[in-house]
Amino acid sequence: MNLMPTNKTLSRQGPCSNKRRRKGLKRGLVARLGGVALRAMTAGVRWLTPGQAGRLGAALGRTMFVCTPHRRRIAFRNLSFALQEKGREERTRILRDCYDNIGRSLVEFMRLPSVSKKDAIHELISLEGEEHLRAALAKKRGVLLLTAHYGNWELVGAKLAASGYPLNVLARHQRDTGATRLVNSLRETAGMRVIPARKVDAAQILRCLKRGEIVGFLADQNAGRKGIFVDFFGRAASTHPGIALFALRTKAPVVPVFGLRNSDNRHVALLLPEVKLIETGNMREDVAANTAAFTRLIEQQIRLRPELWFWLHDRWRTRPLHEGDSNSRPAYSGNNT
Repeated sequence: MNLMPTNKTLSRQGPCSNKRRRKGLKRGLVARLGGVALRAMTAGVRWLTPGQAGRLGAALGRTMFVCTPHRRRIAFRNLSFALQEKGREERTRILRDCYDNIGRSLVEFMRLPSVSKKDAIHELISLEGEEHLRAALAKKRGVLLLTAHYGNWELVGAKLAASGYPLNVLARHQRDTGATRLVNSLRETAGMRVIPARKVDAAQILRCLKRGEIVGFLADQNAGRKGIFVDFFGRAASTHPGIALFALRTKAPVVPVFGLRNSDNRHVALLLPEVKLIETGNMREDVAANTAAFTRLIEQQIRLRPELWFWLHDRWRTRPLHEGDSNSRPAYSGNNT
């Protein structure tokens, strides 16, 4: 059998390959330009007053709304099926408020070094439900912190670290290496310890828990073909099972936390009671059931304040087997939990 591609095959592959290459180069260029802009803004915003920073954040949100049509379309599509009960006008308002929160949160994040040094973090954000975290830590097994890209999640981490809690956060690698270093340095300046999420070292997480520390998981992003499918706003979503795996294997308590933005642009880090794990003895089913339960909890919080969630992320991009993605896993409905 002749395994060499024919000219016809090559002609079909060439344009697709070139298109992917151009797309990759474009994304890389945009990432580098974004990294340069982020570093420049971070150097400048430290000199702003809180009022000036708030106005800059609002302006940045409006600019992003206009200048990111692709992300805006993804966000509105997500809102359209996730919040079908709301009219188009209401969904548009939610989306504009979402961009406003993103812009303000970005500027607040860039100001973390100056805010943390002056101890102004305690004026900017308060803790509610701290007793739940203390009760979980008292079990001496460490704590798995369940959270999402909701409100200003970076401020939540900074507040916990500034309050004396030993916090480790899983951090995704940015497309631009310089931006990754900057973002992680901002977190570390605020007292958080960063665990790179690209190649998660399970042993490192286990050591943190054994020392009685906290490990934070952002559990609301598309997990691609390595995730498991659970229900999220009535539609199957590929989800990372990591926090459920660690909870079941280590018995470390899972405590949810969400950042709430108030009308005066001060914040609350809302800590909820420890989540009771589903344990039947079947590890595979228990991982799926608990991942579904954690996802339902995140959905419930988003429904309370939908404008605070990061709708721009293509959360439902990976599709399960029955929808035609041959490389995906079957969906888990969670109906028996």
